[in-house]
Amino acid sequence: GIANMSQTAQAYAGIGLSAGHKYDNLRMVATLMPFRTGLLVANTGPIKKVSDLKGKRVPYGFKAAPLFQYFMEAFLANGGVTFNDVEKVPAVGLRPMWELFMQGKVDTVIAAAGGGPNKEMNAKIAGGVRYLMFDTTGPNAKKTLEMAINSYYGDVTPSKAFPAVREKGHIIGYDFALWTNKNVSNDVVTKVVKALYEHSKELQESSPVWRRWNTAQMAKDQGAIPYHPAAMAYYKKVGLWKR
Repeated sequence: GIANMSQTAQAYAGIGLSAGHKYDNLRMVATLMPFRTGLLVANTGPIKKVSDLKGKRVPYGFKAAPLFQYFMEAFLANGGVTFNDVEKVPAVGLRPMWELFMQGKVDTVIAAAGGGPNKEMNAKIAGGVRYLMFDTTGPNAKKTLEMAINSYYGDVTPSKAFPAVREKGHIIGYDFALWTNKNVSNDVVTKVVKALYEHSKELQESSPVWRRWNTAQMAKDQGAIPYHPAAMAYYKKVGLWKR
């Protein structure tokens, strides 16, 4: 299966979205492409930093996409803000949240850098949109990473590909994982990682989503989640296993 590392880590540890159901039979096969995500606001509005969201209208609930309830809470924490400090506006999922933003009914949304929705919101909202840059040091920065498990601060720089990035700074980064069950055979896992490693160019050409992926990251340390032994053996063989 494929999932983002935050949700995969929650499943492995039996916390968050997987509270009460510990899936410690999960094993990493490969770390896939990295994503960058964060909080968008109106570019010309009064909100300049995360702490300015106190008292503002913030999406809440995410019954159809519950991971983003965790993300929103974690992102707010970077500015010392909680859901008790904001006006909570019910949002079922990502698209409804973006629609609320474009309708002027919420003051911030979560969106992945470079995604189509960013360009849509940048075009439809007067003055465009921009990311709030996150602090990377101090207790609030630490709390954000504790809440958004298996994420990290990813650096971003303004470019044509990222119209919402108006300044150099940091938003949240997280990887996608290819995972399996610990009992899947060594032969199957070896064939999969070998195919990924030897055909990386074809993958990168298949879709823009693979643009930031490279084989050097396949064996990335993902904390408590262990790699399948066959994947580990292959990475050692090709020199990717550095620990």
